[in-house]
Amino acid sequence: MRWFRDLVSKIARDDIAFFAGAFSYFMFFSTAALALFIFLLFGESVSFSIVNYLSPDYEALLKPIITSLSISSKWSWILLIPLAWGSTNIFASLEHAASIIAGRRRRSTVVIRLLSFALVLLLAFAVWGYTIFSGFFAIIPSWFYNFLFYSVFFVGFNFFLDGHFKWRDAIVVGVVQAAIWQIASVIVTYYIKQVSTSIVFKIASSIPVVLFWYYILAYVIMLGWEVLASLNNNSIKKV
Repeated sequence: MRWFRDLVSKIARDDIAFFAGAFSYFMFFSTAALALFIFLLFGESVSFSIVNYLSPDYEALLKPIITSLSISSKWSWILLIPLAWGSTNIFASLEHAASIIAGRRRRSTVVIRLLSFALVLLLAFAVWGYTIFSGFFAIIPSWFYNFLFYSVFFVGFNFFLDGHFKWRDAIVVGVVQAAIWQIASVIVTYYIKQVSTSIVFKIASSIPVVLFWYYILAYVIMLGWEVLASLNNNSIKKV
């Protein structure tokens, strides 16, 4: 009970709601760069698959952009470097919150970008591999595969927080985060399916829906970080 009270107190003190709001803002604008960057490397199917994992309603906003980019592919590779930089803003925006939650020094800009770039490529290769070997996963229910995907996703973010935490704690917390996110995804997706099918309304409504989606995603990530930090502090006190 004391550990839970300390956890709640730490969550309020670290103000993760503020950082979740900041992340949703950066994530909204960085997702376009991420999708375009992955499109240049892996093609349309992989880029849209990742966008659908990150948000179920972002495709309406990005499809015209990616379609126009494919038409002008002659010049597309010129955009690769700025797009790579922009896509890593998704992870770089979390670094400040991670340093406060973990109680460590902030990483340098170069280290943040390299780690972020590695995570982006890992995510892209994971989805690309699934598209290539999708036939082998046909017997697995889609909800179970999504749960596995998000479990790896959250565990990866847990290791992004601080390498000093125990692997077991990071994996267990990541699985719980994936379960929470799976439930939240079902609720938000259900809401999206209830809105008007009008294209104009759908595009206009997708902006607040996507921002809210990213806010919940960031909150789940940071809530798991808070639990990991509290578990780590508790184990240090016992020692």
